[in-house]
Amino acid sequence: MGRTKKRWAKTCRMRFGKTRRFHASHCNEYESTIYVASAEINSLPHLACLTFLSLQRICQPSIDPMPRRQSPASCRIWRYHLRMEEPDETDFQQGEVPDALAGERLDKVAAILFQDFSRAELTRWIGAGDLTLNGETVKPKTKVFGGEQLQLIAQVRDLEAWHEPQAMALDVIYEDADILVLNKPAGLVVHPGAGNRDRTLVNGLLHYRRTLAELPRAGIVHRLDKDTSGLMVVAASSAAYRYLVAAIQARQVARHYVAVCEGAMVAGQDIDTSIGRDPRARKRQAVRDDGKPAFTEVRVRDRYRVHTLIEARLGSGRTHQIRVHLQSIGHPLVGDRLYGSRGRIPKGAEASMVQLLQSFPRQALHAAHLAFEHPVSKEFMAFDQPPPEDFAHLTELLAADADLSQVVDAGS
Repeated sequence: MGRTKKRWAKTCRMRFGKTRRFHASHCNEYESTIYVASAEINSLPHLACLTFLSLQRICQPSIDPMPRRQSPASCRIWRYHLRMEEPDETDFQQGEVPDALAGERLDKVAAILFQDFSRAELTRWIGAGDLTLNGETVKPKTKVFGGEQLQLIAQVRDLEAWHEPQAMALDVIYEDADILVLNKPAGLVVHPGAGNRDRTLVNGLLHYRRTLAELPRAGIVHRLDKDTSGLMVVAASSAAYRYLVAAIQARQVARHYVAVCEGAMVAGQDIDTSIGRDPRARKRQAVRDDGKPAFTEVRVRDRYRVHTLIEARLGSGRTHQIRVHLQSIGHPLVGDRLYGSRGRIPKGAEASMVQLLQSFPRQALHAAHLAFEHPVSKEFMAFDQPPPEDFAHLTELLAADADLSQVVDAGS
């Protein structure tokens, strides 16, 4: 048994307790799946046995799992995923805090000085002691005074190693050496994650332009929800990536959306309420006093009988921001069941209208306008994209229903 296999065997025994079976011969540098059975013995949780370790190679068929040991007691099965990765590259950098940044948080200053890394990565390194302030480990929120020395000695992970190039049709509106502007269809996930390991926009971009693998997140500088359609800008060079990230943070990128919400909105309004994770449902966001500041301008484009076509302009970029803000004022988006859509039906609506509103498959939200200054040429660029067919069909039926209702009211 090799040294690596022995080390992982020992780690698993230490982590999971006494083992009755451990097939270390199956160890390798790929992803492992461990099943652990825990039996209830004398009403106390007891780690009964590590039943087996089966490994699945990325490029080969799965190894057939060995049969689990059956326990006469009621058992619960936990599944653990271990990732045995190749050694990461060590990065060493240092810098001095400028006097102009006195009073700022350490993590914010680090993001300015070490622009090759994301702020989240730098924050993690500060907490782990890999990024020090004058040789000492401090907290990310520590205030700096200017003149301090920052030193970074950290293992740099290849964050995009699990992103595989995959051929797919991309609707590219504009491209040059530094940026791509594309129209994302509804139903396409932007990047791999839990439940969406591949066939994402990132996978398609890596196939479309292989050099994007050299950039963080394959050049993605902002996101759209899976079921939101519309315009996105993607950085295609390091200079463009840094510029666009800073421009979005400074609210210098205009992003306008069109949406259909439930309820007849009387007038537009500005919504300035903080947003944070919903404590009762982790997949949802909610308006919270202790959340992050969020600002949305809402303007009415068209009114129907019990629905409204609105335009939303982002003043910040919080997760699900438009959806949360519209729900908070009593106007959830059509089809957005996560945020309270009830499938509201106009009185006396035709059967086709009823069916469409009750079965609309996504939130009726589309990124219609995108404008920014080109990262290199500094030319002002603006793009507009009409909504897709499902959104356009929804607004056509709502408008026809409203017109018919006016005719009936005039004749009565």
